[in-house]
Amino acid sequence: MSPPFEEEVNAINSLQANLPYDLEYEKTKLLGDAFKNVFGKSPEVFKAGRYGVGANTSEIIQRLGYKVDCSVVPFLNMTNIQGPSFLGLPDQPYWFGDNQEMLEVPLTKGFAGNLNMIAPPLARILLSQLGEKLKFRGIASKLKLFDLINLTPEGYETEDLERILRSQMESGQKVLSLTYHSSSLKIDGSPYVKSGSDRKEFLAKIDRILSIFIHDYGGRVIPAIDLYNELKR
Repeated sequence: MSPPFEEEVNAINSLQANLPYDLEYEKTKLLGDAFKNVFGKSPEVFKAGRYGVGANTSEIIQRLGYKVDCSVVPFLNMTNIQGPSFLGLPDQPYWFGDNQEMLEVPLTKGFAGNLNMIAPPLARILLSQLGEKLKFRGIASKLKLFDLINLTPEGYETEDLERILRSQMESGQKVLSLTYHSSSLKIDGSPYVKSGSDRKEFLAKIDRILSIFIHDYGGRVIPAIDLYNELKR
């Protein structure tokens, strides 16, 4: 939770999209002000907690001076908890907002496997409530057809990350977004790092993926705001 504390505390209201416009604005503004007080500069890159963006979010963050949003998660449908659905949105950076002045940099998430190319067109079926109930994705994974994988060291093995990285690069993707919670770098800061050995393994996953990206594919690692400036030029 973040101030002002005016909403009822529940799972639905933990998604900022479900808050009234004025309350979402004030919460976002106060978080930005806190960032500026610490770092001496207003933040320019935004990412919604729990990816809970909504109809008002783009206008709000543009009003507050943000240039980049990183809240979109391809192939994620949260409508069962009154959250957003990102089904059908691009999985590569795109411009949005008034006069197309803001850049969306989606989290990298996609399908890897022997038949991964047929999965995206079927995403609405695979990720529907019926698809989840009938365990379509689990069946496809067992048959080694395809798996849906996030490019994050949180909850995935190094082998999984290598698979989605190579799948993305070999399908022609130009921008990848590797993400994790900063709290995962601290022991007991998240469920993913409970000990020193966990943290060592966590960092090793990141090192491995960056090494493959840089040395095998000639990739560059840059902050999101630098990507914005390059594309703007």
